[in-house]
Amino acid sequence: MGRWKDISAAMSGRTSVNLEHNKRLEESLAGGIVHGQAVEPVCSMRFGRNTLKHCGCEIIAAYNIMLLTGRYMPLCEVISEFEMNRLSYLFFTTFFGSNPKKLRRFFDAHGVEYDFFKDVQQFIEKTKSGGYSIVSFWVNSFSEHRFNRIGSGLHTVACSIDAKTGQTTVYNRYNGDSEPRIYQSIDEILYDRKYIAGYYFAKREL
Repeated sequence: MGRWKDISAAMSGRTSVNLEHNKRLEESLAGGIVHGQAVEPVCSMRFGRNTLKHCGCEIIAAYNIMLLTGRYMPLCEVISEFEMNRLSYLFFTTFFGSNPKKLRRFFDAHGVEYDFFKDVQQFIEKTKSGGYSIVSFWVNSFSEHRFNRIGSGLHTVACSIDAKTGQTTVYNRYNGDSEPRIYQSIDEILYDRKYIAGYYFAKREL
């Protein structure tokens, strides 16, 4: 995989231009949580040759988790690191977003502790402890992705889970959201979705 590259590393021309473009847009985000990837300014931020509106859910989930766990990192820098370290779903293009299973490289590079689950029942059981999670699934509906008009689209979201009630707050559940969605449990989010992968993050004592 090679050594992890952060924004201090030499960038390609496109990544450098994208970073400056994204920095300007991020000023209005003001370090806040991202609720919907089709909402400004996030929807116009660039990832490779595309924008977060079409291919940004994994990046947004990673950014939101860093913020929720007290490790804030500017979204523009998260995007640049995903570009430089080739976390795209297909190695040579960002058009199909990022590979959910490659998120491990990002969290490892930043010293973030997590549990990774390929098995959905193990993941659901772990989330009953409360804390935070990232979950990826197929959405069982017509894809709105401009390059993927067949089959169902992949989506990845960050969640905050109440240990006592199981109530789960989901960020960027739908692209046009301007606030989080509330579910009674992780099970409710996945009730008719095909699970891909999940990450669990314990709450930190800040």
